[in-house]
Amino acid sequence: MSTSEFTIYTASAGAGKTYNLVYRVLRLCLAAPGNSAFRSILAITFTNKAAAEMKDRIVKTLQTFSDPGNELEGHSMFLQLRQELGATEEELRHKSEEVLRAILHQYSGFSVSTIDKFTNRLIRTFAQDLKVSGNYEVELDAELILSEAVDTMLSDLQEDSALSEVLIQFLNTQLDEGKSPRAEYRLLEVGYTLFEERAIAPLSSLKKLSSRDFLEIRQKLYTRNAGWEQNLKKIAQSILQIIDDNYIDHSLFSRGSLPRYLSGICDNPSLELPSPTVQKQMVGEADLYPKSKAREAAALIDPVAGKLLERCQSLLHFIIDHAAVYELSRLILRNIFSLAVVAQIEKYLEQIKDESNRLPIGEFNQLISRHLNEQPAAFL
Repeated sequence: MSTSEFTIYTASAGAGKTYNLVYRVLRLCLAAPGNSAFRSILAITFTNKAAAEMKDRIVKTLQTFSDPGNELEGHSMFLQLRQELGATEEELRHKSEEVLRAILHQYSGFSVSTIDKFTNRLIRTFAQDLKVSGNYEVELDAELILSEAVDTMLSDLQEDSALSEVLIQFLNTQLDEGKSPRAEYRLLEVGYTLFEERAIAPLSSLKKLSSRDFLEIRQKLYTRNAGWEQNLKKIAQSILQIIDDNYIDHSLFSRGSLPRYLSGICDNPSLELPSPTVQKQMVGEADLYPKSKAREAAALIDPVAGKLLERCQSLLHFIIDHAAVYELSRLILRNIFSLAVVAQIEKYLEQIKDESNRLPIGEFNQLISRHLNEQPAAFL
């Protein structure tokens, strides 16, 4: 039966996380046969302050252990290490002194750093495999490089009519939604999407599309949806025509709901299913008219009920067949100019990074992850 290779500590602030981590590092160092086990240990944390504190705590604890003038009988970590390692006080003091001397003589191999520093070191070491320049400059300010990309894109508007149209449509959409009319502010805001980890994979598929491609996609989706809406409207009109040709007052139907639904389609066609009650009426599972109006309604509706239900079911089948693609297209159409703008900003961003040899710090993890996913074995 295998045991887990991971030990996980969960604790709130001030609950002793640093103590436990320092203990784990010291245990690994002091339990190893030689004195250089620290060179094979990687300790990473989030901030420079935390990394410096952990390094300091490890060194000072070893100093405390190795100093013969210190009384260690009441030192909880020392006693815990003695018990786990099965060492005498003299043996543990001597081992601590040897490990401390090795750390001080090979301090560059004592690796306690932030996650960003570690990934930066990893990228520089494997720069050729990751297809980046080995002397790249780390860009800490994502907003700075994003602002440069937006400025460059805006300066190219006169040379790219499709890009100009996309930006105009994007800003018009933003104004319709009551958002800020300041173009650069809106572009920067939507551009920040490029730095969101959850958006990286979906947006990567848009890189190859030009502004003209987005405009053509929009036109195709709009034309297809508009065609479906017109077909739906024609079916609804044909059902209402049967009702009107037979002089059937709309109020004779149960709550007038069926003709009201059909009239709504004619006024504003949309592939949306009616309420469950109306659906039951359209497939013959519920009465078309109430019992209170049965005498008058039956005389007018019953003779054409078969034809009405046949057309109603055709309408329902049409909606069901096309609704999923229709709704997806509507969703894309609502966001297509934002997607187009983000895709174009990313192209300018890549151009600036290549020309200035800069790599934003936020891309370190995704760069390594993407490369590892492409390899049969994770060699980094």
